[in-house]
Amino acid sequence: MEKSEKADDPALVKDDPGADQGAAEAVVDQCCEKLIMLKKLLACFFLPGEVVEFRAFRPSGRGRTRRYFRIWDEIDADLLGLLEPLNERGYGVYFGVNPRRARGGGRAEDVLLARVLCADFDHATEEFVRMKISDAKFSHPSILVFSGHGYHAYWLLTESIIDLALWTRHQKAVIQALDSDPDIQDPPRLMRLTGFNNTKYGESI
Repeated sequence: MEKSEKADDPALVKDDPGADQGAAEAVVDQCCEKLIMLKKLLACFFLPGEVVEFRAFRPSGRGRTRRYFRIWDEIDADLLGLLEPLNERGYGVYFGVNPRRARGGGRAEDVLLARVLCADFDHATEEFVRMKISDAKFSHPSILVFSGHGYHAYWLLTESIIDLALWTRHQKAVIQALDSDPDIQDPPRLMRLTGFNNTKYGESI
């Protein structure tokens, strides 16, 4: 009996010009979806013309910290092109929850104002987080985000807080009531950015 021809013989495999195009289109679609999701989230925190700080660094502290500043309404796919490769290399990706006064400012005096209160629950399930919030008689969070090892809760304020010392006092009250991460109280606070893997413990989630 004659041997059947190998299907993987280069001479027998026909080129499919649509295959590469289809894969490229899928990548573009995925990028567009991620950008849309990112902009929907950030629209809750920032107004047109305001400066957003993005920061990427390795949890181990090795490697240079990368900082990027963008006007909120000018954020585009180019930013994802900078952040995604870093995330793939083990960098955590974060954003400043409060708008900066100008590009390059990452200290307390560089923060313009605050529009949200937030809480960080490490190693917690969504059920546990919602129970803690309910037990503290807090309203449901405006945004609840899975962080990879827990949840971030955000409450959007009806009015912006200009007095950032007052904002810090409010944050401390939230922390005490919810027994959440005690570090989430500084005006230039960074939080993990949705849509990027959590690499804190040496794995990507």
